[in-house]
Amino acid sequence: MAKPPQDVTDAELAVLQALWSQGPATIRQLTEAIYPDGGPAYYATVQKLLERLEGKNCIRRERTAGAHVFSAVLAPEDLILRWVADAVADAFGEGRALDRQATPGAANAHR
Repeated sequence: MAKPPQDVTDAELAVLQALWSQGPATIRQLTEAIYPDGGPAYYATVQKLLERLEGKNCIRRERTAGAHVFSAVLAPEDLILRWVADAVADAFGEGRALDRQATPGAANAHR
């Protein structure tokens, strides 16, 4: 059984947004897109963020002879749906939210 996806931090979201907008990219390309005036420290930051996102199965790494190329596996719509589901679970309690989702017309049952 696959483990549930972990939440994405704001910094990781910036990397995903860069991948969604420009498509597959190297660490250097992502660093330039996210931190245009950055230096070596920012390169290391992006590298660490990519490692985390890869661990969360949000991105894929293509190992080529020259450089590693990263691409998003998680679609923006999937991340939004995850956030909405989490918000519903927080608002109604996980069991209650799942019961409403599983029972057609349950939202109108109390009217």
